[in-house]
Amino acid sequence: MEQQKILAITGANGFLGTNLVKTALAQGWKVIGIVRSEAAANVVEKIGGTPCMMKEYSEEELARALQGTDVVVHTIAIGCAPEDLAMDVNFNITKRLLGACAAADVAKFIYISGLGVVEHGPNADSGDPYFRSKYLAEREVENSGIPYVIFRPSFIFGAVDYTIESIIRAIGNGRVTIPCPPDATLQPISVDDAVTAILRAAGSDDIVNKEYDLVGLETITIEETILRVFTAITNCNVRISPPVIENIDAPSACSEAFDALKFPTKGSNEALVQDLGIQLTPIDPAIDAAVRAFIKPDEIIPDNRAILLVSGGLDSITTLYWALREGYDVIPVSMLYPLRPTRELRAVKEITKRLGIKVIEVPTPFIKEVFDLKMEGYPVPSLFGSGDYYVPYRNLVFNAIATFFADINGARYIISGHIAPDALPDANEPFFEALENLVAQIKVGEKAVAPKFLLPLKGMTKADGVRLAMDLGVPLEWTWSCAFDGDAPCGHCKPCRERKEGFDEAGVIDPVLEFRPSRED
Repeated sequence: MEQQKILAITGANGFLGTNLVKTALAQGWKVIGIVRSEAAANVVEKIGGTPCMMKEYSEEELARALQGTDVVVHTIAIGCAPEDLAMDVNFNITKRLLGACAAADVAKFIYISGLGVVEHGPNADSGDPYFRSKYLAEREVENSGIPYVIFRPSFIFGAVDYTIESIIRAIGNGRVTIPCPPDATLQPISVDDAVTAILRAAGSDDIVNKEYDLVGLETITIEETILRVFTAITNCNVRISPPVIENIDAPSACSEAFDALKFPTKGSNEALVQDLGIQLTPIDPAIDAAVRAFIKPDEIIPDNRAILLVSGGLDSITTLYWALREGYDVIPVSMLYPLRPTRELRAVKEITKRLGIKVIEVPTPFIKEVFDLKMEGYPVPSLFGSGDYYVPYRNLVFNAIATFFADINGARYIISGHIAPDALPDANEPFFEALENLVAQIKVGEKAVAPKFLLPLKGMTKADGVRLAMDLGVPLEWTWSCAFDGDAPCGHCKPCRERKEGFDEAGVIDPVLEFRPSRED
């Protein structure tokens, strides 16, 4: 039985690296992914590779990692960078890796360089550290004594491609700035074709000491590329205006995505096709794949997703625990308004942390009680006769914000913790029914969903809420109802009095009275 060959890939968590890992595994290789961080190692492990994490890429640790390896594919590079950083990443790491390959008796070294390196790298006056560092790295590969293959890609396109993603983001902003003339050309190749070529070179004993331009079928301008990306976006039924395309004609203009286009080079795919038998494919499907991977027009959103307004008080935290028990995919939203007690804020952070849920915090500096607004000089007609703690249309504002987050997250529900004693007009069923109908009438977009507003505690008293909280295992000591900050609740404000009545009626001692969270909590 033939022994399984081992392929090591540097930068295995990147765009090209992950595609190489997945395809190599499918072809029967054992794949080692050499990465620097734990997050990158997790990416490699998730797609089936064997991660090898090292922070420094020293020759010694690389040599240990490469023991028994047949082929190394070196993808790590940096494009737009100062001279010292470009030399460190593009040249020095390559040199150390080659030394490690020699020590580990690696049979073949495949280097991913860049189109234009041969033409522009030797020129010390070119002003581009990328080409100079890559050129020196290529010479190091050629003189290493290790059988090698050098690939010089123009641009590689496909799903989760950094270049296309950069173009998409710029189109979204309405303006694409490029550090080159709009008629500058590129010869993009699909990531599938690029991976096929690299792995055929890795697996062939006959392909040694060769250099290939890794370029596709078409030569297209950067302007045409941008417009094709725009077309792919609109093909997803995204209605967006065509972007303004501008050239930044300045020596300092720099973009990781487009910087190489300042140095035009025309590559040839003839040897790639002849030696490796590659049947090159059109580039538009790769552009479409990249756009769809970013736009996600077919993204599946859970039907039970819900936005939940959370304050840190007893009622809202109980509602949060109720929603989780009922199986909702909860996204808590917390409003940051002036004079909000820090204990309340800490309650939200502590409890959502315990539950493993990320909370969305929304600054609302204008949310103030009517008396405070009067002190600021506003007329505030609603001050007269409204009562303590009244904030004009607070629940309307909060639920409008919640509706925004429901829309962008695809949530079908908005959940609030109002209980029976909440007597304000915007805290009762008729208000929420009217709001629900209004949202349904004004929603925009064929996939938009008008959320339902849920008030699971609305029929309950404060005592009922206490009993439910205990049944749900709510950490009551963390919940904070007092209108003020302090080591303990003041016991005199309206929220404190209502909370005390609820615990007394439920026959329960309120644990918040004796609870003193440490500073570390």
